[in-house]
Amino acid sequence: MTPTASTFKKLAIMALALFPSLAMAQSQLFEQMAKLPETEYTYLSSAMISSAEDVLSISSLDILSQLKSIEILKSDNDQSCDKIRADIKYMIPSMTLLSRIQDDGDVTEIFGTKASNDSQSRYSEILYIQDDTDCNEIKLIYLSGNIEPDAIRELID
Repeated sequence: MTPTASTFKKLAIMALALFPSLAMAQSQLFEQMAKLPETEYTYLSSAMISSAEDVLSISSLDILSQLKSIEILKSDNDQSCDKIRADIKYMIPSMTLLSRIQDDGDVTEIFGTKASNDSQSRYSEILYIQDDTDCNEIKLIYLSGNIEPDAIRELID
């Protein structure tokens, strides 16, 4: 288990436990990828994130209060994983690589985009990718908001 896997699990449990059938998508790319076979997708708005913090007692994650939305995508279908890998490459060039961890075929990367109007080096979006090529499974978490660099460390630790 990579250091970021527990954070993914916390976010996924929060999303899936409270609102399993949310269909609103903020990103057209995630919306398209969600239609792939055997692909799970969840969207949470800031109002839902706030509710989830109270219900699941996970307010210890400082990053949650800084988010406007969370999108979670997961697939273990071979063809869907390949398509997601190809599609996500369109998002990555506009982002900065913040962290990369490799462990026995499991690659975890965190990318960020700095907020354009923020002098405090905050990020407007974070993309977390956990790609296990050995068993052909991919997990993505897309966070948007006004995110402090210190809060991003929670995802890495």
